[in-house]
Amino acid sequence: MTPYTVATAKVAIAGALAGLLVASYLLERGVAWRRRAFTTAFALVLAASALAYVNLGRFRWDGGLINAWEQYHFFLGSKYLPELRYDGLYDATVAAMADRYHVPKATKVRDLTTFELRPAHTGSQSVEAARARFDPARWQAFSDDVVAFFRPLGLPFERVIRDHGNTGSPSWAVLARVFTAGVAASARTLSWLSFLDLALLLALAVAIARAFSLRAMCIAMSIALLVPNAYDFLGGSILRLDWLVALGAAACLLERKRDRAAGVFLAWAIASKPFCALFAVSLGAHYAIGWWRTRRLARAHLELAAWTTVALVVIVALSAALLGGPSIWFEYGARIHLNLLEKYYAINYSFRDVFLQLAHEGPAAVLDWTPAAVAASLPEVEIGDFALSFGLARAALLALLAFVISRHDDEAFAFGMGAFFVCVVFVTNMYYWQMLLLPALAFAHSDRRDWRGLVDLLACCGFLAAAHLFARSGSAPHLEGFVGSWLLASFCALMITTEAAAALIDRARGRNRGAANEAGVTDR
Repeated sequence: MTPYTVATAKVAIAGALAGLLVASYLLERGVAWRRRAFTTAFALVLAASALAYVNLGRFRWDGGLINAWEQYHFFLGSKYLPELRYDGLYDATVAAMADRYHVPKATKVRDLTTFELRPAHTGSQSVEAARARFDPARWQAFSDDVVAFFRPLGLPFERVIRDHGNTGSPSWAVLARVFTAGVAASARTLSWLSFLDLALLLALAVAIARAFSLRAMCIAMSIALLVPNAYDFLGGSILRLDWLVALGAAACLLERKRDRAAGVFLAWAIASKPFCALFAVSLGAHYAIGWWRTRRLARAHLELAAWTTVALVVIVALSAALLGGPSIWFEYGARIHLNLLEKYYAINYSFRDVFLQLAHEGPAAVLDWTPAAVAASLPEVEIGDFALSFGLARAALLALLAFVISRHDDEAFAFGMGAFFVCVVFVTNMYYWQMLLLPALAFAHSDRRDWRGLVDLLACCGFLAAAHLFARSGSAPHLEGFVGSWLLASFCALMITTEAAAALIDRARGRNRGAANEAGVTDR
């Protein structure tokens, strides 16, 4: 079993899903036994997707269930956040290891306040500064946990401390500490914690099946489980999918008209991962368009906005109180801001990288998705030099996506479009694109009633297959994120084109109906 085998299997599953979607649209036509047969087939695709998600039963390529690299950052980052904050993980780790083992003087560490590499200070003064953040008992516990990661679990010390630290928000840390605060790091403990996300995904699948349909759940979950690198990067970690489950729960509750509860889950998603606010923006765009057309704002919409706002304030305030005060959120904000300033690297998806390639290379870049150099990675290319044109391009694309939303009188559709708002506004790691669950759920909700839903679902399958095929080729792994960014930009363009074509078709049909009615009146 190899990563290439799994990638090939995922391409085949995405192709099978696309074939089933087309066959269902053309052949099902409301016949009861065919509905049952197609639903069974979609369930089998979901089963295959779930197996592929865990690398065909292999789970971690390095063996076992534990993603030790991830758990180092998020187990320690939640359990000891009051002491480590967002800048102290690597320095404290170096100090704890230097207490017990020799740490070479040439060792370098990522400075989590600048993201620059600097010497790992292992002198007595540095060790004492790290210790000073802890009381003696907590330092001993932290030191024991650190050693467990680098000795029994075998993490590569000098590589890990060059990563980018803990990105879990304070509210996420409060939830994670429910599971991490009272336990020591060990293979057994971390193995149990590694199942939390799988349990959450299972609970979400049940909720989607109840709120929407078994068919919609099978399609949407299949797409979410086939996203490239999702399990390879996040599987075996701890609570890394809480934000996705919260968004899915919010979508289910919106579908069942339980707006207050939906607001609470949406608030949690935003507090855990701030980019989830774009799902609220896309839904707000839907409400604003509805208000513009009717000059009426539904009470349910106001309740959703109020409950989301109040819940978000409560979550932020409570997490700040439990973690030492409001400064923890300011430190987290500075930490996330650093992420947004980073240059291109191979597992990022964003509209920014597509724009910079076009701005730097010209229109010819549209035909070259595998360039010798990605413009966003070049030291002389800075997004700040294109601030105005980039701002206008981003605003134009968001307006076109709002046009797509305006063509659907559907809360689930508007909510799901938040995923594409994220692509336009933020830079996200490719594994976060399990958020395609949300638009896929909306597309699957209408795929047999509306050809546009079918087109969009086929685009999802095409995106997954193309991403895995590129990774499967192994020709340019440093371009995976860049190619993914182009695929997402093309996905947006396809949706916009589809809606424009549908609008023209609707206008032509309206004219034909008007002409027919006028002819009927004349005949009478």
